[in-house]
Amino acid sequence: MERFVAETNQYWEEASDANDYAVAAASIIGKEYTDIMFMGAGATWQGYGMEHDHGSPGEAHKQALRSKGPSPWHRPRNYASDWWHAILNNE
Repeated sequence: MERFVAETNQYWEEASDANDYAVAAASIIGKEYTDIMFMGAGATWQGYGMEHDHGSPGEAHKQALRSKGPSPWHRPRNYASDWWHAILNNE
């Protein structure tokens, strides 16, 4: 965490959403926005189940990645190679 603070010059506090209404509101808005984005991605790139997973890949989503490969939404170059290796090799 120290590296994050040093590199971004931002402060982080554990459970800050429980202690600050503005942080809690931002967290809820961020989650809702992410859900809407995933629903749109699911409509655009059908067959991955993104409209249901909302960022946490379920088994059906992982199977679709294995059989169809990543969609443009997945941005495979941005993910750690170990993550893709685990998904694609059913680990």
